[in-house]
Amino acid sequence: DTSCRLGTCEVCDAALAKYTCPQCEVKTCSLPCVRIHKKELLCEGIRNRVKFVPLDKFSTMVLQNDYMLLEEAGRTVKRLSSESKTFSENKREFLRIVKLKKAARVRGIKLEFLPQKFTRHKENSTYLNWKNGELFWKIQWVFPEANNYTVSDFRVLDSHTLAMAVKKYISKEDSGIDITTEKLSMYQSAKKKEVNIILKAEQVAGSKFYDTEIDNTISYNLRGKVILEHPIFYVILSENLKNYEIERTVPDVLHQDKYFREINGSRNFLFSAIESN
Repeated sequence: DTSCRLGTCEVCDAALAKYTCPQCEVKTCSLPCVRIHKKELLCEGIRNRVKFVPLDKFSTMVLQNDYMLLEEAGRTVKRLSSESKTFSENKREFLRIVKLKKAARVRGIKLEFLPQKFTRHKENSTYLNWKNGELFWKIQWVFPEANNYTVSDFRVLDSHTLAMAVKKYISKEDSGIDITTEKLSMYQSAKKKEVNIILKAEQVAGSKFYDTEIDNTISYNLRGKVILEHPIFYVILSENLKNYEIERTVPDVLHQDKYFREINGSRNFLFSAIESN
């Protein structure tokens, strides 16, 4: 049997051995002897998976163990490579968010972000040109009078006026897409003074909006507001403005945010803040 084949216990030398250590191959008869041999030989009892095996002792079991080791190593390399890629992507996204928040704060805007897995975050193309401080917003336009037709501009310079940004949708001369022209015909036939643009209010109770000045810049109209990912503007006809709850009290985000109170609002701060990251 096994005991006869293993011989006498190499620790106590008083009983037949029952076990062979996977690491040092010491023969033992019981748990106390196993513990003694581990303590005296500083052995962990774990088989050395890369130990050299002579050809005359190379068996099918050894071959199988080597194959399993290579498979495990391959999986580990693949996992670490994936984790490294994910870490790099997360780091870039973190720096992007930090820079965008600082750029918005300089302009008096409190920009908030959703978790990265949210679709609205993934599709947010708002971009900061850190070399010159130019901020390009993703803008979502909603046209309620056209069955809530929704369209997005992926990068609109914040120094453009709302009138400039929305002109291509509500002006017959600038609308080059037939399907858009057909859907927005009601807006395109209206006079400029009959068109209002309101900003969807974020982080307020109920469905509320902020009034805007269509001939003023996007940056001006977002100032003092909380923006979640990117602004959403509703383009409505003046006669329907009464159907929307306009928030008259604009939150003073400058005083709500300690960081805001510590900056002077100059573009020089933006550049130094970005360079420090």
